[in-house]
Amino acid sequence: MPFWGKAQPFARSLRAGLALAAGMALLAGCATPPPAQTASRENSRVISMYWATDFGVNKSRIDFLGRTESGARYRATLIRSDLACDVRYSLRWHNVGTWALWCDSGRTASGKFRALGDGKGSFGWGEDDLGNPVRYVVHASDGSMETRLETWLVGTPPISH
Repeated sequence: MPFWGKAQPFARSLRAGLALAAGMALLAGCATPPPAQTASRENSRVISMYWATDFGVNKSRIDFLGRTESGARYRATLIRSDLACDVRYSLRWHNVGTWALWCDSGRTASGKFRALGDGKGSFGWGEDDLGNPVRYVVHASDGSMETRLETWLVGTPPISH
């Protein structure tokens, strides 16, 4: 039977398509390492991230670097003790947006997020290229995180809009 006649589950083909898109983005230079600039302290935040393959929540630092060269998206760098990632995100309607990250280890992930307002941080959810869940909370400018988001990060959704 020809390959186009075989039935594949939608989720598998979707993951394969996302992995292909991430690979194409890497080849196209979309995931080039961030410029050798350092973010000022006011552009750095604490980020708590749950990546299912890490078996827990890791606190890291995220440095916001400004707009991409095309001006269409923003970029940031996620710095952990075990990896660094280039992050691109775009804020859309009603403080909701999309994000994607490419790590120097080859890991990729993408999803959606909700900004909580100036200085209040954000939270996001999505999947990595293997379909594993990824959730994160960018802490407020004072380093705090709302209790409901702390609970959500480890598995229970927040109860407000």
